Amino acid sequence: MIVTVFAITRYIMYHNWVYNVKKLLVDYEFVDIFDNAHVLNTKSFPLVFKMKVIEMYKREWYDTLNKSIVMDLHKFFKSNFGYEMYLDVLPKSLRIFFSRLRMSVHHLRIQTSRYTNDNRPRNERYCVVCNSHDIEDEYHFICICPCYSNVRKQYIDKIYYVKPSVYKYLQLLTTVDKQELINISLVKHALLMRSNITYTER
Repeated sequence: MIVTVFAITRYIMYHNWVYNVKKLLVDYEFVDIFDNAHVLNTKSFPLVFKMKVIEMYKREWYDTLNKSIVMDLHKFFKSNFGYEMYLDVLPKSLRIFFSRLRMSVHHLRIQTSRYTNDNRPRNERYCVVCNSHDIEDEYHFICICPCYSNVRKQYIDKIYYVKPSVYKYLQLLTTVDKQELINISLVKHALLMRSNITYTER
């Protein structure tokens, strides 16, 4: 009986609105506000609190992105937290492909080999379409793999693939040119080619 009463008391203590308000203030670095509410400017504080919530969310977002081993390229062209222009420029079918390409949500081996039984090391996730012993990542897929050369020539400016580099690839994925955005998104046809190529995965 005593244990039950203690448990109920403790639950009430840590699950009432006062406790939740205090926890929010502590979490968002306003420790002194709770004990000094009498000096609080009730007109300006809601805006100050909102700005702090946004600031800490962005800080957490940057930290998560920088620590991610999945989006190792994404962090280089997504340097600012905010709305991306391409979301308004591209039609839905292309927007989905381009978003997945930027966020590494695809079936290239740089990602899929993470989920195989042997969890193949990143430096061994070779492209099995061209058998070049290059890592099959987004850069290889868009700028290098010879199996997609015709699609590449049709849609992408040769400056990006004649003498390819990761720097040029990042430039391409951060372009604000509408036609370039549409063209790189049309490379989705190469994914269809990839799925139709018969190969034996090593």
